[in-house]
Amino acid sequence: MYVVPKPGLKVSDPAQGDFLPEAGRAVATSEYWRRRAKDGDVTILPDEEGLPAQVADIVAAGTTAERPVLLREGMFRFNRDTKRFEGVGEVGQGWAAFGSGAEAVAAAEAARQYRDETQETAAPVAAAAGAIVGLDGRLAAAEQKVAGSLTPDGLRTQGPSVGWGGGLLRTITGLVRNGISITYATLLDGFSIFEYGPKHFAAGGLMVQRLADGGWTLSGPRGVILSWGPTGKITYSDLPVRSISMPGITLVLRYLDGSFLGFRLTKGGYLRRADYPAEDSITGGGSSSAFTDAEMAAFAAEARAYSDKVRRRVVDLRKPTAGLELFISYGQSHAAGWETWPALSKNDLLYDNLMMGMAVHGWGTATWNPLGGSATLTPLKATVMSGTNTVMTDAEVAALPFGASNLGETPLEGFAAQFRAAWLRARGKPGGDPTNRFVFASTGVGGMSVAELMPGASPNRFGRFQAAIAAAKAQAAAAGLTFGVGGILYSQGQQDYAIGTSFSAYVTGLTNLIAAMRAEVASQVPGQTGIVPIYLIQTGGQYTSDSQQLAIARAQIEVARTVPGVFIAANDQAVPDKDDHLTSNGSRMSGCTAGKVAAKTLIDGEGFECTRVIRWTVRGRTLVGLMHLPEGEVKVSTAYVGRAPSGIETSTSRGIYAEDGAGVLPIESTQFERGRLVVATLGRDPVGTVTVWVGRAGGAGAPICLSDSDSTPIVYRYEYTAGSGQTADENIADLVGLSYPSENLCLADVQAATAA
Repeated sequence: MYVVPKPGLKVSDPAQGDFLPEAGRAVATSEYWRRRAKDGDVTILPDEEGLPAQVADIVAAGTTAERPVLLREGMFRFNRDTKRFEGVGEVGQGWAAFGSGAEAVAAAEAARQYRDETQETAAPVAAAAGAIVGLDGRLAAAEQKVAGSLTPDGLRTQGPSVGWGGGLLRTITGLVRNGISITYATLLDGFSIFEYGPKHFAAGGLMVQRLADGGWTLSGPRGVILSWGPTGKITYSDLPVRSISMPGITLVLRYLDGSFLGFRLTKGGYLRRADYPAEDSITGGGSSSAFTDAEMAAFAAEARAYSDKVRRRVVDLRKPTAGLELFISYGQSHAAGWETWPALSKNDLLYDNLMMGMAVHGWGTATWNPLGGSATLTPLKATVMSGTNTVMTDAEVAALPFGASNLGETPLEGFAAQFRAAWLRARGKPGGDPTNRFVFASTGVGGMSVAELMPGASPNRFGRFQAAIAAAKAQAAAAGLTFGVGGILYSQGQQDYAIGTSFSAYVTGLTNLIAAMRAEVASQVPGQTGIVPIYLIQTGGQYTSDSQQLAIARAQIEVARTVPGVFIAANDQAVPDKDDHLTSNGSRMSGCTAGKVAAKTLIDGEGFECTRVIRWTVRGRTLVGLMHLPEGEVKVSTAYVGRAPSGIETSTSRGIYAEDGAGVLPIESTQFERGRLVVATLGRDPVGTVTVWVGRAGGAGAPICLSDSDSTPIVYRYEYTAGSGQTADENIADLVGLSYPSENLCLADVQAATAA
């Protein structure tokens, strides 16, 4: 789509990391831009326009040698050799030249009309024999852009071909990006589903790209699927080698490990990832599991009803509308930003957010002192703190040894950018609001148990939390602003795993600490009404303790389930880490995810629970998990252990672990059904009670790859800069330069399956 900002308004483009130019630009169709349009921040030009008024429509162009090989009636192009427009009237007559001016315009209009008419009646075209990716699809005749490669069947090469489906298509030509003419193909209702240019073709997560030597690669979300050279030689990767058909799915790839990657066309016109048939696309045919099709349908309905109930759950959260709102973090090392250097968040995506002094960090054992000595409000940015409570230079940070515990990027910076952007948009002030500012302070202390963070503990670490609120309140009074506490970000639990805190003791301790934090807010801001939201980060990863049956993770779920206004916004099982604490990107990822959840709860007014298994049921060798999903359908996302993918994404168990009275229950395969069911096939008959784990350590870092399919745009991208202090293996090719994933990962949990 092409979007133009409201005159005089700066509108952030999260994909580019800057603001839209006054003339607008082409952007990927997304819910983010639809919301901006709804808010009046941008105007979406109709597809028929596609460009600002001062730019003319550009048709396909090329030399005589680059003419498409497969001719179809109605083709129209500009010949760069003859400098004339040309077209195909009858295939047997070949190309015919047109003059300029009215004659050429008339020919172009005739070609466009022909294209639209033939789309109405064109029959589906079967994929070529031996196709790697086969689809039943339609392609308009005038859409050949890559000479000799795009055909009505798809993109044809010397053997394999890529086709596409999804209904009637039309093209909008003429968008120019970085000097390259791009043609978009859209559904008739205007939703873009693929694009292609002189050297690439992309559709629903698949990319076909032409190489400098004339060869091609076909890539998917997992990487290159296959490549073929200019001589036609095909080289396969260890990814998918063939396609299969599946009800309700437009395109399905089968991987060597037996897993599936599917794309389906939604009723709204989007081509979406799907690893299973859509719920409404299953029309019968029985089940390969021990459960009947009717039972599976009932499980899916139960899970869907649970998720609907969560979304409708109304909590009287206080809205952050005061002149100065404090968002404060508390907890231990992950909250404080231990080892999360270098600092990344220094750009305008932080909007008009503030901090006190020279950093969000403060120093002091039982109080919170601002860096630099003054709590004066300053623009928020990430910093790295030295051992002498000063802000380090970039050169000093780059010289730090691996494992240095200097405080750096905290989750607050990511939270601030993500939530502030959504808040300002919702209030119609995307450029900032001087009458309603946000200030952020980090008060956590590394290595503390929940008991040690309580008020009255010795030393009184809670004094840091109290002092930061008092300092922000004083700054508001000095500026003549009203004051409030907008929310609390809490990340802690690692130390309680280390000392063996029980499930019940942690539930009691965290519940009491939450009550104490809210009581402190009420004491210092007596006029504040409504529940202060608290966003938790679930503890897991390297700190997980299997011997305690994931006691801390389970306790955090229990507190979020029973205490109003407490939400587990994310878990730390899957983001990149430094073998102990998080990387800078990992910390910011967690914060962005929490900011996204804050937008759902504080702006949209929705209830929220993070992705999790509601319950497990087992019959024979079939184990079924009913999933609660905040958005969309269950899928597999990449989990990281250290700075590398965990590998569980392609395992037969998908990271699920089962055991019974006889020991470990092997899982032979795992698949998704009806959008919200995880179905595992066990390797033997169960003996006694079956216990199922998600996020079990097992010596492998407790990775989790199950997630929902949330596609909320995240404002920050993964960053890597050589020589900045980041390790070489933080240069993760699948992440660098891309916006952070927005899926909500499944929470770590242990449950006993009910026997059906």
